[in-house]
Amino acid sequence: MNFIKQKTIVIIMLLCSLVLESKAQIHKKNTFYISAAAGLARAEDGLQFLKKTDATQWAPMVNIGVGYKLFKNISLELNSSFMATNLKAEGTLVTNNEKVEVKANHANIFFNSSFNLPINERSELFFKPGIGLLFSNSEITSTSSTAKIDKSVSNVGFVVTLGYMKRITNKLAITTQFDFSDPYGSKEVWEGDLGLLSVGIKYAINND
Repeated sequence: MNFIKQKTIVIIMLLCSLVLESKAQIHKKNTFYISAAAGLARAEDGLQFLKKTDATQWAPMVNIGVGYKLFKNISLELNSSFMATNLKAEGTLVTNNEKVEVKANHANIFFNSSFNLPINERSELFFKPGIGLLFSNSEITSTSSTAKIDKSVSNVGFVVTLGYMKRITNKLAITTQFDFSDPYGSKEVWEGDLGLLSVGIKYAINND
């Protein structure tokens, strides 16, 4: 994790120096915009308490957000993501070999700063570090009895986003991006970092 944070700092410094020198921009300063994206998320294996027989660690995830372009190449955003389906796993507990089914669902809300690096007049790269709340709900159900454990967890964490944006009109742009976050959940139910690959749109409300 320290290695990732060190790389993040280096990337931020590099992008900051580059955006200050760039001239082209898709959306102008003082532009308000909304965004929406959808894609596939994968939670890293956080099932140490379970001897797995089967696991589904991919789930569709949706992201929505609002933003404001504060400076020429720097924006402030509020984004939220949620899983459309549950992560699932089956197996036996390490402690007593009881057969169980595990389900987990993650969501978040983040405050991001966005650093944009224009490539030309119609496209640009962006880098978004952010901090916010990670929400996780997990359920462990025994297949041999009615026993059930239901646990909801929230914690403060970071997210790092790398992406590409291409302008379609003065107001509309398409995006593709990859998000990587701090771990969700807790060790006794389901825990892990989350990676999300998605495509979406960004619509400028006042970019005439």
